[in-house]
Amino acid sequence: MSTYFTIENAKSGRAKCKKCKETLEKGHLRFGTHSTGGDFEMVSWNHVECFKIPRKFAKEFTGDTAHQDFIREMVTDNTIDKELDDDDKLMDVAQKMGTKATSTKKRKADPDGDDDSGFMATVKRNAASILGQDVDDAEDDNNKDDIDIDIMDETVDDVKKGPAKKKMKMSMSAEEKKQAITYNKYCKKKLDELKDILRWNHAMVSGKKDFVLARIIDGEYYGRLALCTVCEYGKLKVIDGENKIACGGYFDEEGGFHKSCFAKFDVEKAPRLQPWYSDSPTEEEKEAMEAEYTKESDDKKSTSNLPEKILKSVRKINWDLSSRDNMKKSSAALVALIVADTSPIAALEGVEDEDGSGSKKVKMAVGKMVLQNKDKSAEEILDLVVEKYGMKEAKKKAKAAKAEVTANVCVVPANGKVHELMTELSDLYYKESNTNAGNSYRKVAEAVRTLEFEITASNAKGLGAGKKTKVAGVGKGSADKMQEFFDNGKIAKLEEKRAANA
Repeated sequence: MSTYFTIENAKSGRAKCKKCKETLEKGHLRFGTHSTGGDFEMVSWNHVECFKIPRKFAKEFTGDTAHQDFIREMVTDNTIDKELDDDDKLMDVAQKMGTKATSTKKRKADPDGDDDSGFMATVKRNAASILGQDVDDAEDDNNKDDIDIDIMDETVDDVKKGPAKKKMKMSMSAEEKKQAITYNKYCKKKLDELKDILRWNHAMVSGKKDFVLARIIDGEYYGRLALCTVCEYGKLKVIDGENKIACGGYFDEEGGFHKSCFAKFDVEKAPRLQPWYSDSPTEEEKEAMEAEYTKESDDKKSTSNLPEKILKSVRKINWDLSSRDNMKKSSAALVALIVADTSPIAALEGVEDEDGSGSKKVKMAVGKMVLQNKDKSAEEILDLVVEKYGMKEAKKKAKAAKAEVTANVCVVPANGKVHELMTELSDLYYKESNTNAGNSYRKVAEAVRTLEFEITASNAKGLGAGKKTKVAGVGKGSADKMQEFFDNGKIAKLEEKRAANA
């Protein structure tokens, strides 16, 4: 008997959840567990909140991203709008998985549906104390218009609401006070109004009111979440119920696949951008924000940025594509300029032939461009070459900047190089559509990033084995590759992948 899983919108509203026995409302998301054998198929349905990863898959999907990984690898998306193609919605579904039992308990303890513990409960208590009220009184007043919140800007000595209140206010840290002030500022707003604020700041908008308020409080205090500094392109998100910020990866448009990222940051250490917008930003501000969230490569520029010397040389080529022989001569003349030592184009970087030069592969690539673009001039072909290979100086700067960023994101900066190599290996596997291997090396890279001691030639091999030295997320093969790097200065498998993808 085989089993597979689906997620879809409930079609009729007649089926019931296998776990809680409640009706699955029409249109709401539900997980399906399909068991097939011979000529029959059985299916059981669950609310998203009631569905847990089956026990036989529990060892395969572990860690903080277990739910996300399970959905991406095991669940077929049959929703009307293919909702799981949207990373924000996928993460929202992953966060809700298996939470029904917990939320039911909370509803029994608090009929109003509010959690009586955790971050938001603390914020509400502090917010009520600032207003000189009990929590219940403050929540009752959230719908009134006569709350005087000017008191929030006063000092403890200025507030004359009795000794009990004064004592509570003085026990708050500066951070807690600002969070409470922010809560009082926004708690009366409707959910749609709050979600607009998140949209203005490029933040995830799903979730109930308390979770939405938590993200706004986070943003007001720390600033907007920037792109992930580990994978460089992923959107960061606040994790509900944790003091953490996580990246779920991003969709690689060029490769046509999703690249996972397992980076997780403490709230106060997550990369941020300023300002946070409490009101709708202007068109100019929107454009500036869009630029901050759009990753552009500086190493690929048009020929207008090339030195005039090489442009003059290109213009002198007798560019004749009228016959096969003339086409070969024209291409050869252009390739000679591109691969020359004085060329600013990075055509030979990371490309090697049997003779170690790489010029043969460049010649083949340029020849192919010429064949596909017979109507273009030599300068226009050069534009395509620059777009493909980039510029030496820009690549050099980008490489140095990436090395610095990689070192900075590691708990121990000295582990930056190992993190960079594991990430590159992951990227190359993704490029070959080997998602499983790509995810595996992404997890290794994240394990290296969060390691609290330096990886050296004497301890690298032990990271993949041994009761005392084994590091979660690092396997024997990965540890062997790290050891190989320390012993030889390079990793054979990585060199092989680089050559294959050049």
